[in-house]
Amino acid sequence: MSIEYLVAANKAGRDIIFDLDNTLYAERQFLFTAYKKIATKLYPECKNKVYAFLIATFKKDGRRNLFDKLVLEFPRSNLGVEDFLGILRSHRCNNCLSTYSWVNDFFHCVGDEFKWRIITNGNVQQQKNKIKSIDFPADKNRMEIIFANESSPKPATASFFCLVNVENLCQPIYIGDSFIDRDFSDNLNIEFYDVSNLF
Repeated sequence: MSIEYLVAANKAGRDIIFDLDNTLYAERQFLFTAYKKIATKLYPECKNKVYAFLIATFKKDGRRNLFDKLVLEFPRSNLGVEDFLGILRSHRCNNCLSTYSWVNDFFHCVGDEFKWRIITNGNVQQQKNKIKSIDFPADKNRMEIIFANESSPKPATASFFCLVNVENLCQPIYIGDSFIDRDFSDNLNIEFYDVSNLF
């Protein structure tokens, strides 16, 4: 399957809904700019070492307990995980992040009239900041964005029913990158499209 499959589905009147992180753009773009801000703001005298540690640890182990590891490696009596999370969740950089090339190609095929719908998990303020930071090919003001954590995070189905005119959606397809997205689709009994097919 490919972009052509999705374009054909759209032309056939089917509705397409997207996950956000690692589906429409690479989330590490956002995280790495936030990590740089954390290093610069909280460790100004050794910011390069702290930033390098955050990137290397993320690449090796992912984000799990990342800030706990940072505190152990660079202890500061006045710093805790909440200080790092505060910067991460308030960070944004208007239109500084790029979408995947397939997103731009898809937009070129479907045009301005396509209805962009996004359902995303995560801290709501942080997800809103990500939206502001991404340079989408489409008009953000015309996107319908559902922050699942305002109801129940995926794979719970509540966020799907927050979509406008959800009862009129035609054979929806959900595009995502994770097992949570697949379970979400299965719970709704709608088609799941694995974004890895587009790379």
